[in-house]
Amino acid sequence: MYNFDFLDKLKNNNTIILFHNETVDVEGNIISDIASFLSDDLKVYHPERSTEESLIILQYPSIDSTEYTFNQFFDSPRCASIMFSSFKGVFIVDCSKYTSIDNPQFNKLLEYINENAASDFKFIVLMSSQCKRQYMSMIKNKNNLIIDLEISLSQIEFYKEYVDKKSYSYLIEQFNNNLLFRQLSALQIENCINCADCSKDDFVKTVTKTINENDCIERRIGF
Repeated sequence: MYNFDFLDKLKNNNTIILFHNETVDVEGNIISDIASFLSDDLKVYHPERSTEESLIILQYPSIDSTEYTFNQFFDSPRCASIMFSSFKGVFIVDCSKYTSIDNPQFNKLLEYINENAASDFKFIVLMSSQCKRQYMSMIKNKNNLIIDLEISLSQIEFYKEYVDKKSYSYLIEQFNNNLLFRQLSALQIENCINCADCSKDDFVKTVTKTINENDCIERRIGF
């Protein structure tokens, strides 16, 4: 569904901040694929550990969670590596439900990452694209790699059966030339297909409107 080629960059980066527009199933449509892609590399780099001991996947506690819940979250690497002196592997943190990150709770996560990220302890942090401008304005660690999740070409090709030839050509054109289009979620593109009145002109208007709405939401939250 999405393009995960960016995971190759994890070899040379300790932290990836992954922005996305997925709203239906972050775990099923993004996280499970990331875990699948990482599994082979983890076996190579940490052969002495099982996947459960080298890959942690957790949703970051909600902003109104208790201090105990946050403490449990930050203690999870130690628990996962109880048979070893320290955790080695990848920690995937899902912050997708956060609609604003200008708060002490999220700052605490950033501090934790800055203190612990290393060549053998890497982080992938998932965040809603709505928060990107806000994140960019408060970022302290310039070494974090920022990635915008993009739709895959195979997913676009899947829609060929559901649109006319002109609309499909437009989809391919947008995929090849429009970065903001590639950053739409699969659901957003499917909604464009369903809402368009069976003509290319309507389809173009619907896609353009969706892209603009994404940008407006991001700007409103960012400032």
